[in-house]
This record gives sequence, C-alpha cells and structure tokens, in this order.
Amino acid sequence: MVKQSSSTNRLLLLAIVVLALLIRVVGLVPGHNYYHPDEPMSYGSATDMIVYGDLNPRRFDYPAGVALLHYGIYKTYILPVIYTQIFFPHPRVFATALSRGQKFFEEFRISLFGPRDLHALYWSRYITAILGALTVLLTYAIAAKLVHRYAGLAAAVLTAVNYRHVLSSHLALSDIPNNFFAMFSFYCTLLLLEKNTTRRYVLCAVAIALSIIMKYQIFVLVPFFFVHLLWAIREGRLSSVVNKKLVLSILIIAGLVVITNPYVPSNWEKTREIIRVVYLRYGAGANRFNVYPLYYLYHWGIGQLPSLAIIIGIGISIVCFPFQSFILLTYVGPYLYTFLYYMTGGTYIRNFTSVIPFFNIFAGIGLYAAFRFLSKYIKTKPALALLIAVLVVINIVPLKDSLTLSLAYTTPWVREQLTEWVNTHIPDNATILNDNTSVASDPSKPLTLIPWSRDEANSVTEMSKRNFDFAVINLNWNQAYFYWFDLPFQKLVTYDGIPYPILKNTYHSL
Repeated sequence: MVKQSSSTNRLLLLAIVVLALLIRVVGLVPGHNYYHPDEPMSYGSATDMIVYGDLNPRRFDYPAGVALLHYGIYKTYILPVIYTQIFFPHPRVFATALSRGQKFFEEFRISLFGPRDLHALYWSRYITAILGALTVLLTYAIAAKLVHRYAGLAAAVLTAVNYRHVLSSHLALSDIPNNFFAMFSFYCTLLLLEKNTTRRYVLCAVAIALSIIMKYQIFVLVPFFFVHLLWAIREGRLSSVVNKKLVLSILIIAGLVVITNPYVPSNWEKTREIIRVVYLRYGAGANRFNVYPLYYLYHWGIGQLPSLAIIIGIGISIVCFPFQSFILLTYVGPYLYTFLYYMTGGTYIRNFTSVIPFFNIFAGIGLYAAFRFLSKYIKTKPALALLIAVLVVINIVPLKDSLTLSLAYTTPWVREQLTEWVNTHIPDNATILNDNTSVASDPSKPLTLIPWSRDEANSVTEMSKRNFDFAVINLNWNQAYFYWFDLPFQKLVTYDGIPYPILKNTYHSL
C-alpha cells in the first residue's frame, strides 16, 4: 500500500478544507436575499439579545443554541471591531455609550447592526460558511478514525463540493450548525468507543447537548447509547447498564438543554403552540414512504454519480467493514426513518444537510475498499491514480453546480434588478400596484407606488377597474403564498384565517 506521509496528508486535507471554504464564501455577498423567514432565528435573535440585554431568543420554533452561538461570536470577536470603528472617529459617541448604558444598543442599533440588521445577517452567514467548511474536516476525521485516512480524504472531497451542503452553508439557518455539532458528537462517541473514561463520557454529553440545542433533533443519542451498551457487554456487566457514567451524561445533556433555553417555561403556551404547528407542518405520524427527497437528492442535492457511489459504498462497507458500518447506521438509520417514513418533513430538503456527510463517509469507505482491492492485483500507485480519477469524475457535476450557485449569488438581488428594469421601461408618472418585496420604495423616476397585498386586487380586471397602469410582482417571493398547498398543512384548516378550500381557488393558487 502507498505510504502517505503525515505532512502530505495534512496538506491534502488543508487544500480540501480551503476549497470548501472558498466555495461557501464566494456567494455570500450579496448572497440570497434577506427575506428568508427562518434566518432571523440566528442573527435576529442574537441582535435582540444584545439590544435588550437578555438571552431571550423571542422565537421558539427552534431551540436557542444557534442564536446563543452567534451572540457569543458577535460579542467576543465582531462587536469589539465595530466599537473601534464607531468610537475612535467619534469620541463623543463613547461618552454617550457610557451614559446610556443598555439603551445605547437600542438607540445605535442601525450603526451597530445595519439597517434591518443586515450587517448581522452577513456576520451570521459567514459563521455558517466557516462551520460548513469545518464540517468537511469532521467528515475526514470520522472516516479516518473508522477505517482509513484515504476514506476520510475521499469523503471530505465529496462533502466539500456537495451542492446541498454548499447551499445550506450560504444561509444563516440551523442546518449547518446542527450538522457540525452532530458530527462532533459522533466523533466524540468514537473516542468513547476507544476508551470509556468519565472524561470522555462528559465530552460526549456536552457535544450531544450542543447538537440538540441547535435543532430539535436527538438522533445523536442513538450512537452514544449503542457505544455505552457495547462497553457494558465488553465488561460483562449487562445488569449495570445504568451506571454512574450514564447517569452523569444524561444529567449533563438535560441540564445544558434546560440552561440554554431559560425562556421556554415563561413562554410555554407560545412554545407549545408553535411546536404544534411545526408538528403538523412536518406531517408527523404520516407513516408512509416519501420518495420525493430521494428523487431530489439523486438528481440535484447529491447528484447522480455521487449517489451511486454512496449506494455502492454502503454495500461495500457492510461487507468489508460491518462493525464500522453499523455504527454509522445508528445515526443514519433513525434519521432516514424519521424523514422518509415517519413524517413528511423530508419535503423540506434542507433537513438532509445533516446526514449527507455521513452518506459521503460510506462512499469514501467504498472507494478506499476498492483501492485496497485493486492494489492487490496492480501496482499501488496506478491503483491510487485510478481511484483519484474516479473521485474526480464523480465530483465534476457537483463542483460545477456548487460553483454555479455561488457565482449566481454574487449577482444583484432580484428586487434590485427588477427596480432597475422598472426605472428603465415603465413610463414616468405611472401608477404601479407594487408588492412590498418587488420594487424599492424610492425609484429614481416619478412613479406612484401603491402597496399590494394578496387580500386586495388580484386579477387583471380588478386592477384595471382601480385604474392601475401596471402591477409588478416578484414571483421569487410570492411563491411563498402557495408553497403551503403542497404540504400536509391542510390539517390546520386555515392559513391566515382563509379556509383551505378557498385558498385552492385564489389567484395565486390557480
């Protein structure tokens, strides 16, 4: 087998992580528009915590972990730089800050965080991109510890250029932080598999708690309990499965989850209602196979060749490395059962961001096993060259798609392009029925912009009767009005007070 020096291995891994970071950072400015409804759960909650001087996230459809993570990074690394930029050129502002106390943050919110907290949005997107790149490092670490560093390098490459993972790394959502800490907790579980010291139990417990508080997902508990059970079997003490180390771990996990969500009890009714809505939205209890996520992942989210590599890799892994495969499946299995069968929430494809690197580990193991097999019959260097060529071919389309996505995100937002088009093509003094997300409120020519909402004029006839010359609607945003129709949201009966049967016959739906 080819001897690979540790320095060469580190350089290759560094190159892969740098590639992953560049792909994820390139498209951040201007990036996806700032209307994503779930991004405020990170930057919005973090800025509110700073402005109002508490740790209340003010929304409870997510645990507070992501907001607290961003809050800590803001206060530790970012705001000191912002203070320098504000206070040095304007010393009087420093005196104002001292005199106003906590009120300073509220009064200077725009200066600190930008209009509509847009500066903070970008801070959080950079945090997400960095975590996404670091997840590539964890992908390598897990595969290398389970099987071999070659498997780790192959899995890291697959994750670095994976389209779905790159897309999620551009948005300040919970998916990438959840993925990062899920993989970190899984790696800590592998450390526990090596040595069952109290210190490693505590490390596992902290990592698991960090994963849970990023998103309401507890899949990381399954590998942990499996490894704990293995140690009980190894030591021949099945009767004492519930021991001091396990109890300590459970107390740490529960304690950290409670401590990081202190405002849930005082907002219990609000929390319970939003969780009920999410429960219905995710179609929990559907108990039917949902093929759509697999279709999406095969064609776009993962890609056809990488998907085939994963499927083949799973088969090879189970045959050649059954124990390691089973450990991986303790996380992957419950995850797939939940999002492909138990609930219809797999329709929200970004939920699969957390499991894709684990898929890639299977593919990496399969490629390593193929290399090991080939090296028995041909020289090792040609075998390695052949496997590298296969890895390159597998990743051509995902790399192209990821670069296309990132470069597309560098273009101006649709709203800005649409505003420019209106200024160029619409005649002066025209009256425009304008969706509030379509044309900016200050066009560079004399136009009368009339706010439009879905409960007003919808049809061309209605608009003509009200003497509107034009109606400008950004369909990139307005698709949200009928997005719900394809989900199991009918159980809620109404959306914004409109009965579902009527919604199906509205202008947007038709």
